[in-house]
Amino acid sequence: MRIIAVINQKGGVGKTVTAVNMGACLALHNRRVLIVDFDPQANSSLLLGRNTSLDEPSVYDVMAGNINPEEIIEETSTKNLFLMPSNLNLAEAEIDIVERPGREIILAEQLISSIDRGSVIAGFDYIIIDCSPSLSILTVNALMAAREIFIPMQMTYFALKGADHLINIVELVNEELEHPVSITGVIPTFFEKDPGDYEKVLEEVKELFGGAVFETVIHRSTAYDKAAAAQKTVFEIMPESDASWDYRNLTQEVIKMEQEEEGDRGEKKGFLSSLFKKTY
Repeated sequence: MRIIAVINQKGGVGKTVTAVNMGACLALHNRRVLIVDFDPQANSSLLLGRNTSLDEPSVYDVMAGNINPEEIIEETSTKNLFLMPSNLNLAEAEIDIVERPGREIILAEQLISSIDRGSVIAGFDYIIIDCSPSLSILTVNALMAAREIFIPMQMTYFALKGADHLINIVELVNEELEHPVSITGVIPTFFEKDPGDYEKVLEEVKELFGGAVFETVIHRSTAYDKAAAAQKTVFEIMPESDASWDYRNLTQEVIKMEQEEEGDRGEKKGFLSSLFKKTY
């Protein structure tokens, strides 16, 4: 099982688009995939056609200890793709759990307990956690539950300057909380057809993150807005669009990571320790 947190503290970089469409494409490749919507804005839930009413059970209830994770998992319109939904109640979680012992590992403990019970969660090949656009206790919970981090990053100067904040929180989780999660994928998103400074920023991102940067580039496309309006993935509404092919290519890279031997993956995953030695 691969547990991947999709994270970026900046909004509008394609985080939810990536979590949902990458998850959907993995499902089309016969992987059983669970999307955990860990954002109070509930965009993954909305994109997958879920009712986000405050009266509906959600991941907030899991965090509050009111319900087991497997009890709220829902099927989506894509075979093999499942959702643990969110709603605005999750915004209260940061207040509710701030004084609780072990507040950083609530999500991890809930998922592990569910797996130990032999619930449906034990049968997933991928758990993809769509994080909120902030660096908060919810983000730390997601990172403590994950084994890998994917960062969708728009190729702009300001996005690059914000990368050190992401690196710092990963360092915190690694060193202070002693959880060995690492950045295994950086996804260049919303690339312009007329690249301008995009190419330059992409080269700087590759210098910073090394082999963790995916070769696939996600181009800007109106297909994502059309899919969101229809509450569908791009594979359902525009299966032959350039947008769908971008995520097909990205997914092939993600699957290739499964097939590599542990030693070959070590170089890609092990870049993090040298990353922390950089100064900004």
